[in-house]
Amino acid sequence: MAENSNQAMPARAIAGHLGLIATGRVLSGFSARLCCWARNGRLIRTAPSTYKIPLPLGLDTAN
Repeated sequence: MAENSNQAMPARAIAGHLGLIATGRVLSGFSARLCCWARNGRLIRTAPSTYKIPLPLGLDTAN
């Protein structure tokens, strides 16, 4: 995910990159964890079940 940090990825794709089974309860639990990380500022939620990594302050092009 870090190599494409400027692009948002759906939870199912993130799970697939990590080798997780991307269906059912596993995906539901993983999505809940991603949501928790977004609330804590570790990820940015761009749409339902879609996340991206926040850029460090020095690399953010908007600032």
